[in-house]
Amino acid sequence: MKRDVSVLQLLVFLFAHARAEPPPECAPGGHSVLQEPYRSATFSSSWLQQSSVHELICDHSLTAGWYQFQLFHKPASMPTHCVQVNHCGTQAPVWLSLGEGETLPGPGEVRQLSACAAWHLYPSTSTDCCMFRLPVTVRHCGNFYVYLLQPTQGCMAYCAQEVPPPAPSSVLIAPESRGNSVYLRCSFHSGSNSSVGFMVSWSRLSALGLREELKQETTLHTSALIELDGFNLRLGDKIYCSSSSFFLDSPEIHSPSVESAEFFAGIRLRAAQSRVSEDGRLYELLVESTVPVPCLKEKDSSPHDCTLSLDISTSSQDEEQLGSDVSLSSCAVELGVGPCAEGVCSQALLHFSPVTDFILDGNRTTNISVKPIATDNFLWNGYTPESTQITVTDVPSAYCYVFTDPHTVTFDGRSYENYQIGTFVLYRSVAWAVEVHVRQWECGSVEHAASCVCGFVLRDGHDVVSFDMCDGELGETKPQLSVKNKGLNKSSLRITESYQGRKITMSLSSGAFVRADVSSWGMSLTLRAPGADRGHTQGLCGTYDGQTHNDFHSAEGALLPDEHSFISAWRLPPGKSLFDSVPSSPPTTTSPRKFCHCQTTPPPTPHRAQTPLTSDPCSHLGNVRLSSLIPTLDVTAEYISSVELLKTHPLHPNKAQSLSQSHLEDFTYFFPEDHEPAPRQPDSPPAWPTHSGLSEEQARAQCRGTLVNSSIAQGCARLLQKSTLDQAVEMCVSDLQLKDEDSWLNGTLPLLENECERRLVEQRRREDYPEVLAILRCPSLCSGNGQCSEWGCVCFPGFGSYDCSSLSDQIPEISELERSGVCDVRQADCSRVRVFGHGFRDSYQLKCEFVQEKFVDGEWVLDEPRLVLASFLDVTALECQLPLEDRRLPAVSQQPTAAEANRAVSRWQIRVSNDGYSYSNAKIVTLYDGRCHICNAGTELLCTLREKTCFISGVCYGEGEISPISPCLSCLPDSSPHTWSSAHKNQPPVFQSLPPLLRSFSGDSLEYQLQALDPEGSALVFSLVSGPDGASVSPGGLLTWRTSNSEGDAHTIRVSVSDRCAAQSTAQIQVSVLPCSCLNGGTCVPSPLLPRSTGVYVCACPRGFRGGRCDEDIDDCKPNPCRYGRCIDAPGSFSCICPAGMTGHTCREDVDECLSQPCFPGVGCNNTLGSFTCGHCPPGFSGDGRNCTQENISGGALFPSRPKSSRPLSPSPCSRRPCHPGVQCFESVHVSAGYVCGPCPHGLHGNGRICRRTNQRTVPGGADGPPHVITHNPPPPTSSSLLRKQPDRRARPKDRTTERNQTTDLSPAVHRGQPRGTQLTPDPGAGERGGACEEGTCFPGVPCEPTAAGLYKCSSCPHGYAGDGVTCQAVCKYPCGRNMECSLPNTCTCKEGYTGYSCHIAVCRPDCKNQGRCVRPSVCECPLGYIGPTCEEAHCDPPCLHGGICAARNHCTCPYGYVGPRCEIMVCSRHCENGGECVSPDVCRCKTGWQGPTCASALCDPLCANGGTCIKPNSCVCPSGFYGAHCHIALCNPPCKNGGQCIRNNMCSCPEGYTGRRCQRSVCEPMCMNRAKCVGPNTCSCASGWSGDRCSKPVCLQRCKNGGECIGPNTCQCPAGWEGLQCQSPVCKQACLNGGRCVLPDYCHCRKGFKGLTCAIKARDTRHTLQLATLSAVLFRFHQEIRKNKPRKHEERRICGVKNE
Repeated sequence: MKRDVSVLQLLVFLFAHARAEPPPECAPGGHSVLQEPYRSATFSSSWLQQSSVHELICDHSLTAGWYQFQLFHKPASMPTHCVQVNHCGTQAPVWLSLGEGETLPGPGEVRQLSACAAWHLYPSTSTDCCMFRLPVTVRHCGNFYVYLLQPTQGCMAYCAQEVPPPAPSSVLIAPESRGNSVYLRCSFHSGSNSSVGFMVSWSRLSALGLREELKQETTLHTSALIELDGFNLRLGDKIYCSSSSFFLDSPEIHSPSVESAEFFAGIRLRAAQSRVSEDGRLYELLVESTVPVPCLKEKDSSPHDCTLSLDISTSSQDEEQLGSDVSLSSCAVELGVGPCAEGVCSQALLHFSPVTDFILDGNRTTNISVKPIATDNFLWNGYTPESTQITVTDVPSAYCYVFTDPHTVTFDGRSYENYQIGTFVLYRSVAWAVEVHVRQWECGSVEHAASCVCGFVLRDGHDVVSFDMCDGELGETKPQLSVKNKGLNKSSLRITESYQGRKITMSLSSGAFVRADVSSWGMSLTLRAPGADRGHTQGLCGTYDGQTHNDFHSAEGALLPDEHSFISAWRLPPGKSLFDSVPSSPPTTTSPRKFCHCQTTPPPTPHRAQTPLTSDPCSHLGNVRLSSLIPTLDVTAEYISSVELLKTHPLHPNKAQSLSQSHLEDFTYFFPEDHEPAPRQPDSPPAWPTHSGLSEEQARAQCRGTLVNSSIAQGCARLLQKSTLDQAVEMCVSDLQLKDEDSWLNGTLPLLENECERRLVEQRRREDYPEVLAILRCPSLCSGNGQCSEWGCVCFPGFGSYDCSSLSDQIPEISELERSGVCDVRQADCSRVRVFGHGFRDSYQLKCEFVQEKFVDGEWVLDEPRLVLASFLDVTALECQLPLEDRRLPAVSQQPTAAEANRAVSRWQIRVSNDGYSYSNAKIVTLYDGRCHICNAGTELLCTLREKTCFISGVCYGEGEISPISPCLSCLPDSSPHTWSSAHKNQPPVFQSLPPLLRSFSGDSLEYQLQALDPEGSALVFSLVSGPDGASVSPGGLLTWRTSNSEGDAHTIRVSVSDRCAAQSTAQIQVSVLPCSCLNGGTCVPSPLLPRSTGVYVCACPRGFRGGRCDEDIDDCKPNPCRYGRCIDAPGSFSCICPAGMTGHTCREDVDECLSQPCFPGVGCNNTLGSFTCGHCPPGFSGDGRNCTQENISGGALFPSRPKSSRPLSPSPCSRRPCHPGVQCFESVHVSAGYVCGPCPHGLHGNGRICRRTNQRTVPGGADGPPHVITHNPPPPTSSSLLRKQPDRRARPKDRTTERNQTTDLSPAVHRGQPRGTQLTPDPGAGERGGACEEGTCFPGVPCEPTAAGLYKCSSCPHGYAGDGVTCQAVCKYPCGRNMECSLPNTCTCKEGYTGYSCHIAVCRPDCKNQGRCVRPSVCECPLGYIGPTCEEAHCDPPCLHGGICAARNHCTCPYGYVGPRCEIMVCSRHCENGGECVSPDVCRCKTGWQGPTCASALCDPLCANGGTCIKPNSCVCPSGFYGAHCHIALCNPPCKNGGQCIRNNMCSCPEGYTGRRCQRSVCEPMCMNRAKCVGPNTCSCASGWSGDRCSKPVCLQRCKNGGECIGPNTCQCPAGWEGLQCQSPVCKQACLNGGRCVLPDYCHCRKGFKGLTCAIKARDTRHTLQLATLSAVLFRFHQEIRKNKPRKHEERRICGVKNE
């Protein structure tokens, strides 16, 4: 088995290897090459026939085989088109013929084809392109073709044509800008390595859809440009570019043309979706420019400031009538200047949203376009980009009604009764943060359970608003509108009132609204849910999905069996509703979205839109058009814009209401209905008749008379459906049965009003219903007592209310005042007074008149009257506000007597007027201060002063009350009831937590903060009573003292504290001063870990000491700072004993022994580190250089010698080759350099070290390199040019070198430092030289003398110089010292790099740093810890790690995250969790399965789906509704049916033919008819009496007779003359007489003895046979007609009897 596998693997390898190798005919040597240029298809053979250059080509002797064609050494191919005769260098050219459907082989392929030979027969002139056929096999070898050719039959030749170059690839159009001009670049790639050119063509698409060629050009580059000039090419054009290649040497051979993709030049709008639903969602709209945007601003502005402004507009279908159907996030965008990428040069993002308009307007289209651009740029000016079209599909909204006791109608139309009490969730949106809670209380029924809505709370995001009247008793309490919570964002909630407060509507930005129709027993509610809420609602209003069977659901989505369990499921426990608390989620500060109406024309103002009309087209309500046909008053600003929360406004809806303000002291209240248990089952239904004897028929008649005959039902009859009226009547009948009161007859009228408005809002043409508009604006058509206007009824004088039904010319009357007109300013808010009575009318002239009563001269007098506007509550109540400046008690400066006690009481007379002319009766309002007065409200108000009170400056104070001016004064009535008295019980301040002992140390600055507390809360002042010198206490209680040097003493400090009333307390503090025990000059400093008053200190040690008391001496000799010497440690310092030759504090300075001239005169001295060396003794002397002795002929010494000293052997001076190339170097002890160079070569002159031509100047290259020769024309020598200027020793060496180089042509360099009397021996051959005397041949100033032999000879050197006349060197009488050279005769100067009086100081440029020592010119000897040419670089050993910088000797400056002497310790700023490893200060290396900055986030691969949370590696916690390893499996409970798949939480994806949340319903298309049920996909279960696929065919169990047609279940349509269930009975228009029977239509079968049409004539028996025969014939003809199934309808068939003769 293993062997078979090995063989198989080998075969696979060989096969792959074989596939990789080219075919043998394609390999070199596998084919021959035909490369005659005459084989070209364009070459005419007549030229060969006329010349003898070459014979005609004949392939009859061609050897069969594979061939490749070449023309001029380029690959060629056989032509595939007909080649004319006498071409290709022959008479009959052979070309490759491709039949229909045949093509050349692809790369690597081989194909069997045929070739044709062209010929024409003489004398005919026509050419046969395929006179002969030859088989040819063609192989594609990648870059060329090979052909399997056979010999031809005659003198024929195979033709060749040049292979066209490869076509360009990747043709692409890209824009680019140059200044303010825009160009398009057509770029492409060329795969050819030959010399090719390119043909580029530009075209565009015309308005008719045709191609228009713009430009054609040839180029050698792989790109071409064309300008968008605004003439030939404009913005908005669709542009194309095509390119083909051609050989430069054969332009006629070109490749196929390759075209680019279409390029749109301009701005385009791209919508994320072109078909959207009217659901309020946001959709993206991209505005993109495919060309660079020009900079249209000033020239000096930044490119970032350059933008192109575009104005966006919308145009909707039927916009003039219906308004815009789409809103935008902005009506203008800015396109910025930037680089182009992926076909986009600039981009801006907008959002659009379909407008929710609640009109059944079907599907409308909207064009979003850009207005024409206005600019100075010629290209862009007037350009209008293409628009995009959006289709908005209509989504109907849904309504939920909760009326009277309450009858509830869900969003889907299901009705049920809710008799429970408590708090419930009426509506909750899953798509929006919107929720409505309602409260229901018992209302109106004694015998049966009945409940009504008494309030609701609406939550919209973080805004919570309540409209509530549940805090009180039925019939007494009034509704209060409260803003319970206000979000930080601008609110989109709108509050409006209609019909003078009878209807309160709260509208949301989503289009939802809640409307309350207020009555004395409570309120009825109408809710609207927008189309976006479809399938996303919960609560008592149902699910809103068009299906009524699933309305009874729980919060978890489970279906509930009955309405009782459904209502109980949505009941809220006490304290858990929005009535009691507000959402706890933190408010967001994001700005609300803006929606802009950007119509091209001004928007219409139809039907009283709720959005205010402003010049700004944008608002946060832009995507919802809130149309109200009932006149409304927007009162949102009275609530939402107020800064204060909990502003509560009472609404008293008796007959007329108004939104006025009142303060609500508490936020929540006790609602007892929440604490009553819900009934397990509702009680038995009520029965007829009622307790008062009202029967069901009587109740129904009363309800129909009230509702059907109402003005709203009559006026809206065209829109209100009969089902709506019947439903309202049924609600009314139920109310009468429960309450047994006629007052509930009008309870469902608001339902008809709201439903009528809804139907009219949905109409496209509302102007077709003027009578409906009038009845909605003016209920009951103003009762005939007013005129109807757009804003409601304008009542005639004497009438009022919203429908002008009440009389208003009666004078109001006040019955009583709130609190009986007496108000204690200490116990209540007396700024407003509530007035009760009757006849109050809601009008702008409703006013309260206040007249103040003043107590003057012992009696009350009246002040001037003052009028203030009143707040209308209802016809029996209103509120009046006291005049602004008199809401408090009057100030009294005199001391009131007992008779003047009323002086401090404020009294007012109040009257009310409806019109400003007629006033009611007056009542008295009394305000008093209950702390000082006692007022009894009886028949006569009596106020007296209280005992134990003070009346000071018009203000009352109780006994012992502290004065607001000074805490030292109080009210003491026994001392003085009218002035302040000194407080007797003022207690002194008390010190807080004083320590028994404070500790300090010698020289310390003691600080301690004293604490005290005053029982009366007065301000306190501290002071020092006694203490040591220097101690002080600040007024705020800070004790400070600079302790003296006295040690061990206990010092006492006495301090005091006093309050504003001079009460004082004293205390003393003991301070113990400890000695400072730091040694060796250490200083005591307070410990940073403990308070300063503890006396704990630490020692700050001086340099050289350490330890807790500075008692440890630091060994300053570690490491050895003396380097070469011996270190001796001392306390805090060290000293060095240096060896011989070294000096300095740390033995780092070398002693220059050469300064004492230790060597023999004339012998050079060389200073070394710690020592010195001497050179060789002069000639004729012997010794060690320090002591030299002159030798005589006999070898005796003339002078005693010095003791010899050993010196190291130095290398030979000539080893460095210091002389000019080719010049011999001689060692010499007579010069300081130690060497002498020979003469320069022929044609050059110089000193041997530097040689030059006459017209060149030489710049020395240094001792180790040749000189640099610079051409220079020297001036003629003068006498002054023989001397050289003494160099400036203060100049830098570089400067002196430059000066010396500049004068080289005047004074040649000399050998410096020659001993006195030493002469250079000239070269013997130097006397005569070849050549002629020329200028500059000899040393300057030395004459040149020609010789007889044609040579020249230089005279002697000038005085002070020695040499051969060509080269002369300065001679100094005395030897130059160390570091010196003889630069001029008898003149010694410092060598380069030295300075000083004796040239002993080396010069380093730049200077040595960090105490480095300059030991040689530009050579620094660095101290320990520094390196570099100038010791500028600090050196740390070992080096600094982790990027640390060596800042000083062995001192590292560490980067962030590292510490330690060498930055070797990493400090991790993050705590790596879950086993992570800290690899750098801010980076954790996490273990597998973890990620994040601190490895705190688990990693799940694949990711947790559907909102799952990854808590551990590859471990997900799934949300509700999902399970599985990665939460990828959805959970549906109950499961999906009929093969549906669960795709999300409780959401099924149904197969074709099923629908529903659980795929439980079948789908039949078209739908089943005639009450049939869809029981399977496209399967109908027909009701009885129907059949067919869609149950559209009726079934008659007994067949219709006599031509009858079955038109319904068991229903026949009979022809004329027949009747009955099966059309079995004939019809005779005249009744048959005398016992005759009607047997056929209008034919009577008579009894024997009678005849005639009606058997009225007696007949003889002999004629009876003939009559029967005639009857039989008629019956036969009639039955024939029935069988033909063509009865004659509507035709009377008459059978005439036989005439009796």
